[in-house]
Amino acid sequence: GLPHPVLDHPKPKDYAKVLAGAEDSPMKPAVHQMVLRSMAKADYETEPIGHFGLALEDYAHFTSPIRRYPDLAIHRILSAYLAGEKPENGREFARNAAAAGSATEQRAVQLERDCDERYRAEWAKQHIGEEFDGVISGLTEFGIYVMLPNSAEGLVPIDSLPPEGYSYDGYFSMRAEGSGRMFTLGMPMRVCITRADINSGHIDLAAAEPAANGES
Repeated sequence: GLPHPVLDHPKPKDYAKVLAGAEDSPMKPAVHQMVLRSMAKADYETEPIGHFGLALEDYAHFTSPIRRYPDLAIHRILSAYLAGEKPENGREFARNAAAAGSATEQRAVQLERDCDERYRAEWAKQHIGEEFDGVISGLTEFGIYVMLPNSAEGLVPIDSLPPEGYSYDGYFSMRAEGSGRMFTLGMPMRVCITRADINSGHIDLAAAEPAANGES
């Protein structure tokens, strides 16, 4: 595995160290994905809570040309201020704009993710029965997620593995009780595509060979 600090309140530099440590590792795609998943979704706020990723205490953004409603809201707030309006007069507008911007942003992110998953499932459907070298990107009690080189991700169901009994630690590893084999995050795993559902974006995989690092 990669060395990483265990912190209750990580700072941006702590995330940067983890990403830098994975730069030349086969675990890089999985680590990047885990870092993204660990960070809270961005919300627009009316209070100056700063920007975590940029390590800024005060932050606002707008683009040119204007592409998002929050960009337009910032322009309107600045225009009102320059026109001499009292800041408190625009607080309700700012709250409504922040709430609308956050909700729309989250819907857009989810829509983009759903589209990506369906395109990847469409690709996978054309390669059913083929084998690929992937990297374990996630573990659960019901299976192992494997990311392929093109970033498509599928699930190796636990019941498709040899019936040895498996113990999941709840974090980054799973142990096959019969053989002592370990499945860990970022570990290479050769898989075969067995099923792809374009409507749901789900891809099912099967282990093409034991992804083991030996007896424990």
